[in-house]
Amino acid sequence: MKVTVRQLIDRGACESQVELVAAMWGKGPIEVNAETCAEAAALGLDVDWAADNLLPKPLYDAYLAQRKPLYDAYLAQRWQLFANIAGRWTNGR
Repeated sequence: MKVTVRQLIDRGACESQVELVAAMWGKGPIEVNAETCAEAAALGLDVDWAADNLLPKPLYDAYLAQRKPLYDAYLAQRWQLFANIAGRWTNGR
């Protein structure tokens, strides 16, 4: 899959994100692969927005299916940490 700056603009990407993409890869077309996705995430680009707005439906559905167990595990760990902190706070520690 390839993406261009024009596609980002047409799909409503915010200006700062478009500027980051153009600075990193030019106006495109940009090959979307594991390497460019990792680079995009490291730059602070909103990869969830990109997935939601740029991927064809079958690929987006696959993305969500793979992301769900990771996100669920993150939430479970986060709530456990919150519970531990709250327990220490209410016990006066």
